[in-house]
Amino acid sequence: MKDHLNFDTDFLDQKEVSIEPKNNNSQPKPPKKNKVDLKAALLTMFFIVICVVYVSFTSKWVDFTSASEGFKIQFPNQPQFESDYSPVPDSTLKVQYDFYTSKEQNGTIYTVTVANYPIGEFNKVTDPQKMLDLFVNGVVSSDKNHVLLTSNPSYYHSNSSLDFDIKDSTDNSHIQGRAILIGQTLYVAMAAYTSGNNNNYQKFINSFDPEGTISDEQSIGTTPESASIETQQPEITSNSVLSDLQSTLEDSGFKTQISHDSIVWLTDDGYNVYSPSDNLKILYSPTNETSYMENPMADSNVKQMVSLVKEYLKGKLSPNVKNTYEDYDQNTDIKYSYGENDVLCAFTIGNYIPVSIEVGCTNKSEVEKAKSEIKPIYDSLVDKKDLSSTVFYIDKQSGDYYHIQEHGIAGGGAELIVKKEGNTYKQLYGGNSGDIACVRVQRYAIPEEIYSIVNTKCYEGVDLDTDQP
Repeated sequence: MKDHLNFDTDFLDQKEVSIEPKNNNSQPKPPKKNKVDLKAALLTMFFIVICVVYVSFTSKWVDFTSASEGFKIQFPNQPQFESDYSPVPDSTLKVQYDFYTSKEQNGTIYTVTVANYPIGEFNKVTDPQKMLDLFVNGVVSSDKNHVLLTSNPSYYHSNSSLDFDIKDSTDNSHIQGRAILIGQTLYVAMAAYTSGNNNNYQKFINSFDPEGTISDEQSIGTTPESASIETQQPEITSNSVLSDLQSTLEDSGFKTQISHDSIVWLTDDGYNVYSPSDNLKILYSPTNETSYMENPMADSNVKQMVSLVKEYLKGKLSPNVKNTYEDYDQNTDIKYSYGENDVLCAFTIGNYIPVSIEVGCTNKSEVEKAKSEIKPIYDSLVDKKDLSSTVFYIDKQSGDYYHIQEHGIAGGGAELIVKKEGNTYKQLYGGNSGDIACVRVQRYAIPEEIYSIVNTKCYEGVDLDTDQP
């Protein structure tokens, strides 16, 4: 049995799926993609190196659950873990792939590989089963001695899966496994063994549960109809919401672009927090910029766009009134917000040039994490009555010193320099003039990397910031 598997890339040349470049004359063009990007990214995940691992052998198999990725499976012993990133060809995107490897005493090697693809890389896949077929064909073609014995399509819940068995004609070793595609994530459980050493393969593969949800009575079915009504409903995630919305908008002629950014979310207890998010930017240049800035909703294209997005989001999520600002005001963005279970999405239309129209999605755990970091600063500096109209963003931290951007929901803003003192925070500077006195810097020993954000140099002379202590 070979210790390493290498995969041929010839099967990527088949023109089955294309990701069209998303260009806009008003914005820099992204790197040009060709029609094999998606398949190249798919193969990256399957450049699996099955190496000899040194573990203590036990006769009792272990139940393993991935804390980060949620899948469940049985291994002969605790698996070794490796993680890496690989670039998608002709793109700035990267694919993360994780390997879990365990070796049985008879030499059989078991692996689970998980690849998380960037949003948008799979949103054009119309035939997931064919993508899995292409993967298996790639494994077979990677070695002239490989022979495909079986390839059986099936379903995990309502997601396409493929069981395969590949034989090496030179030494009668086998590569046997199951591949499952779920949304943006690709899972593969595989065993590499010599002939006669596959006694535990069924135990391994039947315990494989990518979503950690299969009960003892459930198993992989032969048709999607065999799944229950509950399992046929796809899980709503921020990734699935944005990728489906991207397809909806582009089918209607709007250009879009996926990015990683943040959204402002008002928590139930009244704190505005910046939460990391995946954002779908809608690339649009109004024909009349002055009219757009006066009222974006007067633009017929924007009205059509807003109608499409709102209709789509209402079909997926429930409206969140607390985070919606629908009444037009030139000092604020127009914002529609939605949430369902763990997913939180905000749709904002900015009334400024360059145009900013985007949908950002995050989740409750990210919002709570962001709140825990910023809440003590709010509690120290902001009156309760002003809490819901103030937004703080930590721009820079150096020890106990913070540079903070303050934004008002109704417009305006300021720069703050804050110092942590015990369990509270003291404001040392606040304003938007871009000047800070050297005597103030010296009095509070403010680090240069903090005060230089306000201005590269402090000014000599009398401290004019009389509003500060």
